[in-house]
Amino acid sequence: MRLPYDCGEVQEPLPVKPGHPRREACEYKRNATRNMFVIVCPNCGHINLSEAPRCTHCWSPLKNVHAVTKEEGEAHTRRQLHARKRQLRIRWGVVGVVLLALGAWIAYENVNTTHFRFPATTTISAGAVPGNWAMFQRDPTHTGAVLDDIALPQGKLKWRFQTDVEIFSSPSVVEGRVYMSTGDRRILALDEQSGELIWEYEVSGPVNSTPAVAGDLVFTGLRDRSLVVLNKNTGELEWQYFTGNFVYSSPAVHNGVLYLTSGDNRLYAFDAQSGDIRWIYDAGVSISSAPAVNDVVVAVVSHLGTLHIVDIHTGKLRFDFIMRGGSNTSPSLKDNYVYIANDAGVIAIDWHKRFLPFERKARYLRVQLFIWGFVNTLSPQKGLVWVKYKPHEVFTTTPVIAGDMIYVGSQSGNLYAFDRMTGEERWRFSSDAGGRIRASAAVTGQTVYVGDDQGRLYAINALSGERQWTFQTGGSIAASPAIANGVLYLTSGDGNLYAIE
Repeated sequence: MRLPYDCGEVQEPLPVKPGHPRREACEYKRNATRNMFVIVCPNCGHINLSEAPRCTHCWSPLKNVHAVTKEEGEAHTRRQLHARKRQLRIRWGVVGVVLLALGAWIAYENVNTTHFRFPATTTISAGAVPGNWAMFQRDPTHTGAVLDDIALPQGKLKWRFQTDVEIFSSPSVVEGRVYMSTGDRRILALDEQSGELIWEYEVSGPVNSTPAVAGDLVFTGLRDRSLVVLNKNTGELEWQYFTGNFVYSSPAVHNGVLYLTSGDNRLYAFDAQSGDIRWIYDAGVSISSAPAVNDVVVAVVSHLGTLHIVDIHTGKLRFDFIMRGGSNTSPSLKDNYVYIANDAGVIAIDWHKRFLPFERKARYLRVQLFIWGFVNTLSPQKGLVWVKYKPHEVFTTTPVIAGDMIYVGSQSGNLYAFDRMTGEERWRFSSDAGGRIRASAAVTGQTVYVGDDQGRLYAINALSGERQWTFQTGGSIAASPAIANGVLYLTSGDGNLYAIE
């Protein structure tokens, strides 16, 4: 142990000489005292003099810290340093594991998993084939328009088919046959030229769904919770599936997959040929809209007015958009945008957008802060392209897309034409005697066809909004028309299917 003071020599030591070692005198003098005790800072581990009131490194108080020898203090400091290094290694290890898990989750959510799933057993689609109107709004994207160079209906009755109850669904026309569901619980196949009955299939519940025809199959949803799939040539049942609640919406078939929404809050994806379930998406609230589908996503709207964009391969939510007001209409897809009409207005949304991790929770938190007054403004929702609000106007139809225009009807009896890219209003057509427009329009060439609840069908110039002719039915029109080979097919509240040429 070193002496607790510094010593000095009184006499100089004798140096080493041959035969004599170095010699020192026993007499010494004290130069100064030296403290052999130290205080180790419990906060940072720095060694301080025992008289120090505070640590000279971190300025922590040392009043109640016991002094130790310097050797003990150095040993304690080494142990503390090793412990800190071990804690840092553990912390960085945990951070690395969390980052790795987060990266894996982000990759799983964003990587296209098409190649990791079994393909559908067939590639049938209810697509936009010339001469066919195979499903609700003609095709899976719900454009509702025929831009082929065909003859235009001129408002003359070709034939009429009578049923016993009001009809709420649209017909489908494929390869010379007209397929329709009726209010008296039947699914029918009629000859396109004469209107004669080819076959009929009795179902167990009322029908509001427009049949979708793809391949050799006819797909129809029923209000008794079921989906029935019939052979389009014979009318025989191929397969059936029961959902958890009513089915009001019309199915869509795209690339061998059948998409269907139900009142049980779910969007279903089936193999169209076999009926096997590929995935189920739960929206959390009832869905009554028909699904709109392209090669990447399927879009549906809940009755509370929330748009859900779902990946067609995985059934996972990519993006949602909360709209002002409820909605009883279906979305339409065109290029990069999805168009929706609801109780408040018409909205265009970029469906390519995707949520980042925790973005939905951050948005919810900001909305709550806004409600409680902690923030003054809310930024526009992600994906919004444009919105068109009309005071005292309730939009009630699925947008129809033709060229650079979209056409939407309202409860007050107005049909609006908006620019598809900017939302600018081009023209407005008003029905006679304030007849409400409840069904979507249909477009052929430069003519828009739309009906009202007074039973009138209007043919309107698509560019100017001027009326061309009117056709009167015997009941309210609650379903959109179908157009194929120059003939318009229209159902009415009087229980008739009209073929108008």
